[in-house]
Amino acid sequence: MNVLGVTDVFLGVDDKLPVLRELLQKWNLAPEEVVYMGDDLPDLESLRHAGLAACPADSVPEVLGVSESRISQILSTVVKKLRQQLQVN
Repeated sequence: MNVLGVTDVFLGVDDKLPVLRELLQKWNLAPEEVVYMGDDLPDLESLRHAGLAACPADSVPEVLGVSESRISQILSTVVKKLRQQLQVN
């Protein structure tokens, strides 16, 4: 992970949301600035808290549902902003 520049790795964590909140504070980030990727039920709360929720295709159905809806909302916002920009220019 050091080759990629990853400095914070947490393995074997059951309650993941407090760790996410700790990292947000440490790096002075808002939830909207964070992508969270998870695949199982312990990831649900963190996925809901992050600005962008992502997951692999073989995730549990509950995670797929959260990720798909969040990604759809964000893509919708991006398309809307792009249309606005095109109309201005």
